[in-house]
Amino acid sequence: MNKNAAATIATGLAILLSANAHAEQSVIYVSPPHIAYEIQLLEKGRVIHATTVSAIPGSSSSSKTGQTISYLASCDRTAEALSCSPGTVWNGFEIELTPALAANGDVTTEVEIKDSQFISMDTVMQDDGFLVQAPRVSTATAKMRVAMLDGKAVQLPYADVSTGVSREISIIARKI
Repeated sequence: MNKNAAATIATGLAILLSANAHAEQSVIYVSPPHIAYEIQLLEKGRVIHATTVSAIPGSSSSSKTGQTISYLASCDRTAEALSCSPGTVWNGFEIELTPALAANGDVTTEVEIKDSQFISMDTVMQDDGFLVQAPRVSTATAKMRVAMLDGKAVQLPYADVSTGVSREISIIARKI
């Protein structure tokens, strides 16, 4: 075998080995950890709602439970017809969570709570004499930033001044 042929074979092998080495390299993408929240809404120590919410640090996630209540909101009479409009009111609990991870791994969570409690539906007379409905709803809202330890419960008590009802939210954050 001459020198040129040997050099060509050696160059070809080097190219193949180099290509094979590049083919075996892989890139590993690491996704940020998810945070799973175990949430309980308690009234007088009794769980009235429980759910689990998962969120990625920097992105919000929410849970909502309750019902929409419809009612007769207004009526108008024209020369041609009587026209009535419905209204809706929310009766339930909403929570939105936005986690953040510190460099040391601690979890901080922005918590936004809205607790709307339907009290009653009153019948009222409009100026034009039509009877319509007016819902009475008590709404408690709160927004806060909470430092959380992995697996440890945080208790967030609150009271609705208009109804006198005391409630508590228990949140446990777990990195998954």
